[in-house]
Amino acid sequence: GYYRCSRQSYKKERCTARFCNAAKAHSDLLNVCSTLQLTRAHAAAIRKAAKAQLTAQAAEPMERLEGLRVRDAELHRSEMELTEAFTGGTRVSAADYGARVEELRAQRATIANAIRGAQANPSDVLKEVDQILDLATSIRDIYESLSDRKRPELLRVVFKTMVLGPDGIMGFSLSPAFEALRSKGSKLANPAASAEALLTTTRAA
Repeated sequence: GYYRCSRQSYKKERCTARFCNAAKAHSDLLNVCSTLQLTRAHAAAIRKAAKAQLTAQAAEPMERLEGLRVRDAELHRSEMELTEAFTGGTRVSAADYGARVEELRAQRATIANAIRGAQANPSDVLKEVDQILDLATSIRDIYESLSDRKRPELLRVVFKTMVLGPDGIMGFSLSPAFEALRSKGSKLANPAASAEALLTTTRAA
């Protein structure tokens, strides 16, 4: 299979790149993930932060769950209003509509994961996190330990951007939560953010 720039779906003149071979892209992805080393110190910091977050969430399950459901309803309503505006011929371009819908759906997916997390047994979630961190020495190890349905979520929380060209991955940037993995021996700037990202991944549908 092949990938192409998402801009092609809305405004072809914004991207003239040729298709990128999917097998090559996935090979490059695994190589990039292998370079993002996860040390025992990183794992310990993430585990400690994850435990603290799960403990805090367990103390207020109903309030948190209700807040998440209210926010999800608001986002759903925003998407419906946006769709009505677009189909009604108002001043919403196809490109803007596509980008805004994608953003709203990404937010709703994150909330859906959080709802599952609020309903889950904290001990079970922490056990899964422990199993992942005990064996992982790189982001690639975590990626390969996950099911196919959870892998896209991991990539979403680890990478901020990834640039594909005809010959594979041309460049990438990491989310702030994982930026330290670029440099050997660096400490995580925000273990809580890294822990939240990993918890989001384990809760993915």
